[in-house]
Amino acid sequence: MSVEGNTEVYENESCFPRAWVAHNVEVIKGKDPTLQRLQSAAFDPKQSIILNEDFDASRVNEVAISESSACEIVGYSPNRIVLDTNMARNGFLVLSEVYYLGWKAYVDGKESHIYAVYLDQGAHEVIFVYDPLSFKLGLCITAGTLLLVLLVVLFALKSFARHRSEVKGLCSVLCSKQ
Repeated sequence: MSVEGNTEVYENESCFPRAWVAHNVEVIKGKDPTLQRLQSAAFDPKQSIILNEDFDASRVNEVAISESSACEIVGYSPNRIVLDTNMARNGFLVLSEVYYLGWKAYVDGKESHIYAVYLDQGAHEVIFVYDPLSFKLGLCITAGTLLLVLLVVLFALKSFARHRSEVKGLCSVLCSKQ
């Protein structure tokens, strides 16, 4: 805790990092069993993840080795997160961010499962990109609307120019008869 004037700032020393690596996976199907396991005192979310789909857990649930895996956020913006990882053994990258439809994950340039980013042993670059379909659709609709407005304006100007020349011609005819 630090105090400055009337302001007190508390640090949560038990909070999770923004990104970490988990080497154990549990496959649990169903909402209730998953919630029960998450609430269990024996469950350590810094070491394990829970998947609701089939996965060969033997690919990651190995005897722990002395080396530790590491991940570091090397780039962070509202729609792009870049991480460098060095996996001592197979595991999962866990990113503590709010998920919203439109996020995609890429491991070494190849698209990956967004909910559980599986990484083999070794060094990897993981990039999360927010690229929603709704933005692309909105961009297309906006561009189409602007094109339509431009065509209407051009048609109106052409029509106005034609009418103006007809009126000018009519005025010159009428004015010459006087």
